[in-house]
Amino acid sequence: MTTKKIPIPVEAGVPACRFLIERPAGTEARPPGFGGRESLIFQYTAEVAPNPFFQCFGIYNDVMAVIQFADVTYRVGTATLVTGLSFEVEEGETLVLLGRSGSGKSTTLKLINHLLMPTVGSVQVNGKDTREWDPIALRRRIGYVIQDIGLFPHFSVFENVALVPRLEKWPAEKIRLRVTEVLELVDLDPIKFADRYPAQLSGGQRQRVGVARALCADPQILLLDEPFGALDPTTRSEIQNQFRVLQKQLGKTMVFVTHDVAEALLLGTRIGFMKEGKLLTPAPPPDFLKMDDPEISAFLAPVRSLLQFGSALTT
Repeated sequence: MTTKKIPIPVEAGVPACRFLIERPAGTEARPPGFGGRESLIFQYTAEVAPNPFFQCFGIYNDVMAVIQFADVTYRVGTATLVTGLSFEVEEGETLVLLGRSGSGKSTTLKLINHLLMPTVGSVQVNGKDTREWDPIALRRRIGYVIQDIGLFPHFSVFENVALVPRLEKWPAEKIRLRVTEVLELVDLDPIKFADRYPAQLSGGQRQRVGVARALCADPQILLLDEPFGALDPTTRSEIQNQFRVLQKQLGKTMVFVTHDVAEALLLGTRIGFMKEGKLLTPAPPPDFLKMDDPEISAFLAPVRSLLQFGSALTT
């Protein structure tokens, strides 16, 4: 985290005593040189100007980005899968990558956990270039949930969930307690489910086990690649709502890939739209809804139609 002390104009009439303002990224009032959310603490009034503003000295604490992309391009042979990606993901936020199949969403995830390496540019995790990380050590610090779940069919639920803690050589009792805890977090009774095998579970239950496994080693980062895409609508809605509760409860940093705009609006702190390997500037859901890009408008059309239909029903 970086701290900078700079003079900042503040509207007259605002008390000059110490107070805190949370200012989201992208607001016009942000001073130059700061990215992400900042905490502005006014310490004292330096002078009262004759105009409608007076000068204060503010301390900006720039929230550290957990994930940083700097002009990243990835190519396979002559094919460019993503190009010019530059963005940050801050601690505790959920960045949703939305777009059509083949737009580069999953490739972007794999660049974060060292499954792929940039052809150009750099990806940093906790301020360290992924090229400098030991790939195994990095992946064990990142939870990864995919659409087909990837549970080992010959492992019980307990063994699947405990996989990374066992690789990290946690004590057996610590593993037992943690597996019990995360199964309860995802609404699976450990007594009923710990000894079952994946073939004995429904699709929704297997997906919950996949989320529990990703959480078990308490990673700082979660990468989720269309994790609920194969579920029926009712189960999907239930797990989305449960996942939203987990977001607030756990405060993990997440990058979530989907092609479902309603899911993006429900779960995203910010939404970034990917098209032909490029990323449009991520924006909070209310701002995303106002974007006039033709491709985004096509994605939003069903949601807007539902909103209009709901509005018509209430008039």
